[in-house]
Amino acid sequence: HRRPSKQTFARGASSSSSTDVLVKRPTPLWTLKATQLLIFAANVCLLRYITVYYDQLGLTRQQMGLLLVIMPLVSFFGQLFWSAVVDRSGDYKRTLIGTSLAGIVVVFSYLLPCVKGSLGVLMVVTLLHGFFASPSGPIVDALCLKVLAEEGVTKEAYGDQRLWSAVGWGGMALVAGQLIDIFGSSAM
Repeated sequence: HRRPSKQTFARGASSSSSTDVLVKRPTPLWTLKATQLLIFAANVCLLRYITVYYDQLGLTRQQMGLLLVIMPLVSFFGQLFWSAVVDRSGDYKRTLIGTSLAGIVVVFSYLLPCVKGSLGVLMVVTLLHGFFASPSGPIVDALCLKVLAEEGVTKEAYGDQRLWSAVGWGGMALVAGQLIDIFGSSAM
């Protein structure tokens, strides 16, 4: 059974009526599940194994500790900032897509020689990573709650949606760990 496009036009009651009404199709719940799974699977690849990367760069324990404290600290303030942006704009999806794309660029910058060779540049990249990666979980959670409330879904509660983030995190942690064991930290 094929669903119509995201937004469709519904004709007026009479065939001679020329009034068209824009009808918004509900967000399919599988897209929320897939988003939860993919975001948390992507995050685990780096976040669980970043210490291995820092170790391979030859950082001291104190330097690693500093970098590992920076990310959650910046993430806290990043979540406050991005929550305010979403509250003001009301645009969950655009904010999520924008911060995710910026986060991807920042994550790939970990591979640059200038980042690997300078603690200061590595700190800046870590700050940016924490800032742009921070809103993904909370925005997806808020979007999920919003969609469930709008749809009045009783069969699939929030926990059923949120389960997929745990599946993504746990499943990819196993896969990423095996890949790192086989190929080294370049597999991250």
